[in-house]
Amino acid sequence: MDWNTTCSQGCPERADSPARLITVPRANKYSVGSLLGLLGCLVLGLAIGTMGAFVQAHRVVFPVGSLVVAIPWGALLVLLTLVLVTRVACRVAGRRLAGFLLFSGWAVSTLGFALESGSGDLAISGGARQWGYVIGGALLGAAAIWLPLPSTGHVDRGMRGDRLP
Repeated sequence: MDWNTTCSQGCPERADSPARLITVPRANKYSVGSLLGLLGCLVLGLAIGTMGAFVQAHRVVFPVGSLVVAIPWGALLVLLTLVLVTRVACRVAGRRLAGFLLFSGWAVSTLGFALESGSGDLAISGGARQWGYVIGGALLGAAAIWLPLPSTGHVDRGMRGDRLP
């Protein structure tokens, strides 16, 4: 018997198979379009990270009496963009791998710009606002990937191989 099929009454050919075990079929190959879409997610993540390295520095400063209040609108805009585009990539592709690749591209680009270049330049310096952007982006991006995908009435394609009771 092919174990990539559904066994709804138990499978007598396999001793450790309990009754009503459902084995989800596995697809081992990606189509060319699917691979190009995943590559596009990686490139889009690199682009968001590159843009974010420079936009995150923008802020609005309000003097309030003797205090100065700075609102880092650039960092907030880039983090919102990262979360929304990651969720859209996961939903469109129907798998979390797309969001993971997008987030990985953002992380590689962002950390690359946080390193000192050979001439001593930094795009993302070591201040509290910049570290808030990097750490906040890491937390929000990871959370956006692992939020549940909407149910479509079938098993999540991103979790192939799971067994359901």
